[in-house]
Amino acid sequence: MLIYRDMLTDEVLFDDAYPIKLVDDLYYRVTGKLTSESTDVNESVIAGNASAEGGWEAFEANVRKGVNIVLAYHLKEIEGLDRKEYITLFKQYARRLIRHYKKNLPDKVAELEDKIRMLLEEVEKLLKAEEFQFFQAVSDIGEGMVALLGYEEDGMTPYMIFYKHGLREEKL
Repeated sequence: MLIYRDMLTDEVLFDDAYPIKLVDDLYYRVTGKLTSESTDVNESVIAGNASAEGGWEAFEANVRKGVNIVLAYHLKEIEGLDRKEYITLFKQYARRLIRHYKKNLPDKVAELEDKIRMLLEEVEKLLKAEEFQFFQAVSDIGEGMVALLGYEEDGMTPYMIFYKHGLREEKL
């Protein structure tokens, strides 16, 4: 199994359990599913006789609904972000990523700078053509990668975009 970590924050953003497509050597397009997860207590697995003991306390139903990738990796939506603000965040992220490469991968800085230019152009096209939601790992709001969440033309199939050069693959 491969997991993909944000290179700047070391947070896991997704894994290879989802369908992944590398687009133009710039970003991963990861297809998810709409799902719901219940954390209700199944009383049948608890020992004892509820009727003899006066009944169980009522548990509130706790159901989380959303995109399986978001739920699995506890990604947090950045609400109220418009296209222009996202591009500003992207440029700030790109500067942090370049600094990281200069310190840790100096032989790859020139390639990264070229890829970031191409990626910025591609992201601007995507943002003009489609509506997206924006997500980050909970612990790295403001520091790490801001992933894009969009929907296929059917309006039901979600996909996320993660920037290849901001990720580190790790085999488990």
